[in-house]
Amino acid sequence: MWREHRPDLVITDLLMPAREGLETIKALRQEDKSIPIIAISGGGRFGNADYLAIAQTFGASAALRKPFKYRQLIGAVDSLLATGAGVATGTAA
Repeated sequence: MWREHRPDLVITDLLMPAREGLETIKALRQEDKSIPIIAISGGGRFGNADYLAIAQTFGASAALRKPFKYRQLIGAVDSLLATGAGVATGTAA
């Protein structure tokens, strides 16, 4: 889908049924090092903080812990699009 549409930014959950977010982040980074990626997670067997830290190691530009406030998501999107950030150090909110 990314290859076909080439979005300005990708938001991915880390725990998904078909392809987990970490795999998605890794695959996107192999294709495009500059695309901003926001990882979101509500947890899992290792706890959401661990998954979010790992997501940033894999190349997520920012990470948000569920539940997050709408303004946190909009703030992350605005910040990443304004700076053109790809691989960056975002903080888990």
